[in-house]
Amino acid sequence: MHVYLTEVDDLRNNVTILEKNVTLLEEKVHAEPGSVAFFATLGITLSTLGYCRRLVFDNVIMNNGAAYNKNNGSFVAPMP
Repeated sequence: MHVYLTEVDDLRNNVTILEKNVTLLEEKVHAEPGSVAFFATLGITLSTLGYCRRLVFDNVIMNNGAAYNKNNGSFVAPMP
């Protein structure tokens, strides 16, 4: 019984993540031309990050305007 409850919780979490991804994709489709935004997640815990180290997200979900560089973690706004 406990195994099934864990599986149900995992499925609920997956559905929640998928719903958020669908919402993000819908927003991306409806984004105005020239808009700049990125949404990304990090697969490590904050305790493994060091002081003054660059934060490079490992899962870029949305990168409108291509201002976020997933290779080096930089974000350069293309407009003031």
